[in-house]
Amino acid sequence: MKMETVRKFFEVLQSGDGKATVSMESLGKLLEMETNWGDDSVVPDAPDMAVVWATRMRGQIEKDVVELYLELEIETLHDKWVRVPLLGTPTAMESIQMVKEDSPEEGKRIHAYIIPSPDGVFMFSAFGIAKWKVSFRATLPIHDGHTRSFHLRIPCSVQTELRMRSPLEESHIEVDPKLKMISTSDPEGSWIEVTLPPTEFVRVTWSARRVEMEDDIARIEAPEQVLTADQYIVYSIQEDLCRVRARWLLGVFHRPRHTLNIAIPSNMTVRNVQGDNLRKWEIVHLETGAERNRDEISSALSEEATRCVRLFHSSGVKGPYDFEMEAEMKMDANQGMNDEHSHGAQLAMSLKTFHVLDAEREHVFVTVEASSNIEVQELSKVGAMRIDESELPGFLLRDHSYPSVERTVFCFKAPNPNFDVTIGVCRHEEVDVLTAIIEEAWLETTVSANNSFTKVQLKMRNSSKQFLRCSLPEESTTYSTEVDCLPVKPARDANQEIMIPLPRKRGPSGDTWVDITYISTHTPLEARGALILNLPKVDVPINQLFLTVFLPYGFSFGDFSGDLREVERHSSELNRSKPFETLVAYREADIDGLPPQSFPQRAVRLCSTHNEALMQESSVIDSTKPHQGRSEGLVPVHVDSLREGKQFNFERLLVNDEELKLQLGYRRDETPFWRRKWFR
Repeated sequence: MKMETVRKFFEVLQSGDGKATVSMESLGKLLEMETNWGDDSVVPDAPDMAVVWATRMRGQIEKDVVELYLELEIETLHDKWVRVPLLGTPTAMESIQMVKEDSPEEGKRIHAYIIPSPDGVFMFSAFGIAKWKVSFRATLPIHDGHTRSFHLRIPCSVQTELRMRSPLEESHIEVDPKLKMISTSDPEGSWIEVTLPPTEFVRVTWSARRVEMEDDIARIEAPEQVLTADQYIVYSIQEDLCRVRARWLLGVFHRPRHTLNIAIPSNMTVRNVQGDNLRKWEIVHLETGAERNRDEISSALSEEATRCVRLFHSSGVKGPYDFEMEAEMKMDANQGMNDEHSHGAQLAMSLKTFHVLDAEREHVFVTVEASSNIEVQELSKVGAMRIDESELPGFLLRDHSYPSVERTVFCFKAPNPNFDVTIGVCRHEEVDVLTAIIEEAWLETTVSANNSFTKVQLKMRNSSKQFLRCSLPEESTTYSTEVDCLPVKPARDANQEIMIPLPRKRGPSGDTWVDITYISTHTPLEARGALILNLPKVDVPINQLFLTVFLPYGFSFGDFSGDLREVERHSSELNRSKPFETLVAYREADIDGLPPQSFPQRAVRLCSTHNEALMQESSVIDSTKPHQGRSEGLVPVHVDSLREGKQFNFERLLVNDEELKLQLGYRRDETPFWRRKWFR
């Protein structure tokens, strides 16, 4: 009796006039519950489960299907809904019968149903404590192959029996798992009686036994398994090691294969193996008496190839199959270094290859690639032939990561792994190269009585430099910094140099424009004297520097001296693309080695004037750009050039980490005001 019954009993007492009719049996149970409350000696209710005492199966193998009759004895142990899966294998159910054999609670309603699921699984559901006998007939499909088979997923029972008949005389039937099996044969076919352990999965396979024919009739046998292999190996020679990438295209014919053994050189370390249907891989040693003796390996791999990689597959592979392997070979870093006496000592390196054991034939393609400071030469080769990169298989050339054709030194091919190729490796010192340069630097300086306003426009190329460092003249104030027409927030290092973040662009159209606007103070202009203009200094070489100085009216200037040459007009013109075109080029650039970032979806109208375009571009700044990582928060505004006064032009070629100065003499013009106004 459950607590629910007690609760309903007290509800009846509290309703109406407080009277209820209760049997003596119910009162006895209530008193028994009260007496045994908290007593551990009383056995609690049965668990929420059922027991399958026996499963008996009888089957008849037909041409394309198996007719199966199952009988199960099930006992439900709890007064609740209990579910028991009957047959987890999709079947065509012909008939189902349920019989209740015994129930300790007579008179109480006990329900039982068999419910199919959408995936073809039949479920027995019952409510109440009882014993049931469930029987049904079903039809199962047969899996054809070298052997015919079918499998069942049944409930785990205490006793499981199987009786199966095959119409083929002398048929060989196997059952997995099994404890005991008795086989008989008669003119009507073959019979088996099997006792199985408690299990949820049963697999039955059968095939016709091989019959000895007479001498004039040839015996028909199944063909043996054939394994072929084509391997493609890339040796990537680096500073102190050689990375090996290998790819195999296998052909498994006639029968599936569950394991593969690949012999590897002793000085090679396997890092990873990838392939479809690959469950695991491990390194095993080849010893005498093992699955393969060392003498059975090809002569090129004997003595050294004492290890192999063993691949385990979840299911057998058959037909075309490919997998990849990554490995490393260490190289002595002290050998092969360039020295002034030997002009580069060479390290002899033998290209050890792999070998697929049990392969009937095995073709090999070898590619050697090296970094820019490593020189590789062919010393000797036996059993291999030099080929061009275009002769490699087409799928390798289409794969951008396998191999790198730009770094390829030479390629070989061999009809089998029994080849010997020796190469000489010589490592040279790397030369520092220029990673950033300013092609054109355009400076415009407008001088007033006490201050000078300067706008710097730099057309540069950069492949790896993170910041552009700029030293401004003393007592200068930075107004604005922009990169490709977008405002950026500069930083300042310990040497008080301004640091401007740069995007990294590569390719023929990788120009970057950097704009710097600042104002500086100088000695006030008097009646006569000399004015010294200090130009900003950058840490990137400049090919051409163009300076335009606007000097105030009312003064006569001359006697120019310094590091620049005065010209009547500049030898080149400022050819800068419109801001919209700059933004498009910036969008397509490879910045910081990352894929191009998505540009803001808001369109930018191509404006007629420079200022209008800048105003619209400033509203679509993408803060996800790498070079705008320092633009969070307050950013500078755009400042236009300021042109007023007499114009003078200056030029300079090849500026490399120099502080440039321009000195000019001046005197106040004493011409009457009315003449200066009309005749200047």
